[in-house]
This record gives sequence, C-alpha cells and structure tokens, in this order.
Amino acid sequence: MTPLPTLPPLLPRFNGQRQVRAAFTTRFEPIDNYEILLKMIDLGFRPEQEVQYMLDNGMMVVKLPEYGRSFEVALIEIRGGKKHVRP
Repeated sequence: MTPLPTLPPLLPRFNGQRQVRAAFTTRFEPIDNYEILLKMIDLGFRPEQEVQYMLDNGMMVVKLPEYGRSFEVALIEIRGGKKHVRP
C-alpha cells in the first residue's frame, strides 16, 4: 500500500458563535493592514483615489472602485411592440 501524505496541521479561526470561519496551515502569516496599504501605493494606487471600506473587530474589507472599467445598464421599454431605450 502507498502511505498517505503527511498533511500540515490546521489552525482554525472561529467567528463569534464558535463556528469555524477559516482554517489556516502553519504557513499562514498574519500581516498588518498598514503594510498592505503601503504596498498598494508602491504598486501605483493614488493616495487620493476613492476607497470604500468596512471595518469591524474581525475583518477589514477594502474596495477601490474603477468606474472606467464599469459598464452601463440601459432600461428598455417595449411599447407598441417596439423597443425604446431609456437613458
């Protein structure tokens, strides 16, 4: 028989209800959010760029909208069997 591979130990992370929220291997290294923000500036993000964020005791979510890469949605009405696009 072929022996089973040895798996690294897992480190569970729990939410407030003591349910497993994530599992990390011992290779996981926590990083300071400040380091991430500094790296973003190094990569060319502008300090004056719009930032949307959500922060609580357990998580930080950062979104950088790129409106130039978005698309528009047109409303289409059908009147009298013909399509009419509303701006």
